[in-house]
Amino acid sequence: MVYCVYMLIEYCRTVHPVDLVRDTTPALNPEEIKDFIKVRPMGWAVDENDIEALSTAVSPIEFELREFERSPSTQKLYNILEDRLERELPTIAIVDAIQIQEQRTNRNISSNGGQTEHAVVVVGLNDRDVYLNDPWGGMQVPVDRDTFGEAWDIGLNRLITMSLQSTLEDH
Repeated sequence: MVYCVYMLIEYCRTVHPVDLVRDTTPALNPEEIKDFIKVRPMGWAVDENDIEALSTAVSPIEFELREFERSPSTQKLYNILEDRLERELPTIAIVDAIQIQEQRTNRNISSNGGQTEHAVVVVGLNDRDVYLNDPWGGMQVPVDRDTFGEAWDIGLNRLITMSLQSTLEDH
């Protein structure tokens, strides 16, 4: 989770197409990000308080934790991702790491009952694939849409979306 948040901040600070966004986004390294994201029994996980504190620290970026109590359709998931990507804003998705890894390596992987939640950054999407920046697996990793939809945090269906303060959205 920490490295995915770092990727989003660095994207805004160094790559985002709007100069004002790049110029006003503060630099935070992973150690500094750990001050905002608490280690919980399930690992590096965020709650609303973490997101609020982090958003304050990295203004003009505003993060939002989106949790869906009932599993929304994958179409709703893809609509959210497409909306963010159209605004040049990647999204963090919590996925089942085993399902993603099995598709990438084309082999069965046993979780041995261990935790399989994993954060990835969605950086692209087309009719066939979702493209991920994965702290464990590289950049622009293609995962077919069906596998991604099935792997998307089936327990809580969580996303961390990013927006810009309204004064920057219009640039």
